[in-house]
Amino acid sequence: MKKWLVVLVALLTLFTFSACNGIETETTVSELTVITISGLEDLNVQVGDEVDLLDGISAMGDDGVDYTDQMEVNSNCSINEGMLDTSEAGSCVVVYDATVGSVVAHETIDVTIEEIPDHAPVISGTNDVELVDDFDFDIMEGVSASDDEDGDLTDEINVTVTGPNDEETFDPTIAGVWTIVYSVTDSDDNTVTSDRLVTVVRENLLIGGDFDSSEAVDDWDVHEDGGGTISKTHEDGMMKLSVVSGNNPWEPRVSSAGIPFENGKTYRITVDAKASVEGKGLHVQVGEVLTESPWFVDFLDGNTKTYYLSTTMETYTFEFDMNIDSQNGSLLFELGNMTDSEDIDCDVFFDNIKIEEVRPMVVNGSFDEDMSGWDEYFAGMASISTSVVDGVAEIDVVSGENSWEPRITQMGMPFKQGNFYVISFDAKADEEGKGLHLQVGEILDESPYYTDFLDGDSEVFYLTTEWQTYEYLFYMETDNQNGGLLFEFGDVGDSVGIDTTVYLDNIEVANTNQLETDYEPMLEVGELIRDYEVGEADFDPEENVTALDVEDGDITDNVTMTVVGPDEETTFDDTIKGDWVFNYSVTDSDGHTVEAQTRIVITDPLVELMEPWRIYNFGRGTHATMYVKEGQMVVDMVRKVRQGLMSEDAISLIQDDLALDNAAGEENKGVFELENDSSYRISFDASYWSPELESGETYNIVVQVGYMDSSDTWVPYHSEDVSITESMDTYTVDFTIDSETDVTELAMLKIDVAGNTVFRSSVTFDNIRFEETDGTDVIPGTDIITDGSFDSTE
Repeated sequence: MKKWLVVLVALLTLFTFSACNGIETETTVSELTVITISGLEDLNVQVGDEVDLLDGISAMGDDGVDYTDQMEVNSNCSINEGMLDTSEAGSCVVVYDATVGSVVAHETIDVTIEEIPDHAPVISGTNDVELVDDFDFDIMEGVSASDDEDGDLTDEINVTVTGPNDEETFDPTIAGVWTIVYSVTDSDDNTVTSDRLVTVVRENLLIGGDFDSSEAVDDWDVHEDGGGTISKTHEDGMMKLSVVSGNNPWEPRVSSAGIPFENGKTYRITVDAKASVEGKGLHVQVGEVLTESPWFVDFLDGNTKTYYLSTTMETYTFEFDMNIDSQNGSLLFELGNMTDSEDIDCDVFFDNIKIEEVRPMVVNGSFDEDMSGWDEYFAGMASISTSVVDGVAEIDVVSGENSWEPRITQMGMPFKQGNFYVISFDAKADEEGKGLHLQVGEILDESPYYTDFLDGDSEVFYLTTEWQTYEYLFYMETDNQNGGLLFEFGDVGDSVGIDTTVYLDNIEVANTNQLETDYEPMLEVGELIRDYEVGEADFDPEENVTALDVEDGDITDNVTMTVVGPDEETTFDDTIKGDWVFNYSVTDSDGHTVEAQTRIVITDPLVELMEPWRIYNFGRGTHATMYVKEGQMVVDMVRKVRQGLMSEDAISLIQDDLALDNAAGEENKGVFELENDSSYRISFDASYWSPELESGETYNIVVQVGYMDSSDTWVPYHSEDVSITESMDTYTVDFTIDSETDVTELAMLKIDVAGNTVFRSSVTFDNIRFEETDGTDVIPGTDIITDGSFDSTE
């Protein structure tokens, strides 16, 4: 004990001496008061995970010294050099201690070690596909399987195949729908399957007809007899045959077998060919080659095609109808001696050989027995009843207020992008002037419900009581082969409320490449009317202008344009107010000239009218804008299709709850309370403008007071036609609500302003009033219109 006291005294003496003599001595231990351990958080890990309990953990004293290396970690789980044992599932408490002198830091975390979940494997890349003449498709390409525990299981995938005629081995040359089922099992015996549909489409039933490779030439069989010989080679992407003619047309020949043909279908054969000697004869046959008598089944019924080749490559084509089924048909090119081509030994070249099914564009367009292939649709007040009498479709129609109510349609027509088509049909009606609205597009099951192939340029035909043949030419701009025809019989253009029987027959759709008729060009000039404020015209008169011709193709560069502006201006200037007309013209190589026109209106700055009025654009073919100009309200209208697509209430000026924006602002909810045995007067100033109406002609509008019932049907308290002129005049509409009228529903004011079938029009309103009268004079202070003078909107 004395020894320890001596040592202690000596140390204290040394410390005191050093301090008194100004020698700096380490005093960290005595200054440290707190150690903070950082980076701790509870852990959730899985069995087998590597967990370093010291990773990211630090201990720092408030004296600025890092004491991490003096930290110890302990746990009720096994630890080896800071690594946690995660070989078994369970839970642990991990304790972190850092002790420096008398200062101690003590922290704990909870660690949960979980079992690895048993996940089922996942199969990827089995989406449905459609193969169009894709003979190299591999059903395993892009398909994979993986498992969280086992990793990549792609090599373990099992495949089962069910194809047309119950084939069990996938063959991309066999058309039809194939069902491919993929399955895989992981090490935990979890099995998953994934089905895919592979639809094989054989547009070209002949494989390798483009001769992209020498193997395609090797696939053709050679028959030599009667002195005829053939030597095959692959040259410049073509099949070259060096021919010595034999005694008969089929000596020698080449053929391609295994071609599937179906009974009742029509096929088109197309081949490019030339010869090194002008006039070399070529017989083309289609049939099945047999190994015994009768040796050959002729699919052409004796109509073998004979062509005399030139020294330049030309295309030869023909169609035929199959009357039997055959999965082993052959295409045969016979190059022996034949009439007008004897002993011509030369080289013959073939390329781009195609055998295509000619799908009928229209099914049952002649109505031979019934209405099969055609669907009916009606809604609202419309109805339709169809029957076939003596090969003619008889369609009893009750017109709806929309052009498409009712209609008959046929979808699934294979329109191809970049082709011109002519739609033709015979039609008549029991009532003169019945409108038939023809559209081309695809009907969809959900919004937007319809894809328009005509870009709004649908056609209205006004039928007579005598049979007439009607035609419509259009250019297919989109890539969609599932569209069809829509014959619509509702109210359209100048045909409103005509309930009658319509007769249809001989409906056809033809690619113009198959026709010899000479057609006019198709000239498009984009949007037909545009309004701009002074100095703000962002307009290129050549933008969106295109001209296409069936024979000449794209002739847009041939379009000429002239400009006629206010005061006969010929150079467009957007600082000059008024109506600017752009006239376009194009002429094709056959001398057919077509013209089109677009207009630009330069106006004073416009004030958009938001409330308490609104505009309702009912139709699809009319564009309308509403604005306030110089204290008056203007409604500008442009019809996209001149023949008309809408009924007379296509554009409506409305004051209702929505326009007034009262509370919820409900559309078509009335705001005017009318009383029985009361008289009212609606008065307004109005004028119209239209470049298509002669001076002195009137323009019809309809003033209506009423409400929309729960079935969205308009119920009028009063409706009256008003004919307005080009000058601003005052018009009045007087009416009385009698004692028998049910006026429990609040009324709204609706002025229909598109009653004239003109391309461009504008109606101006001012001083709209809705007042009560004593039967003769207005009762002062009874006006119920909000802002009929349009002053508050400026």
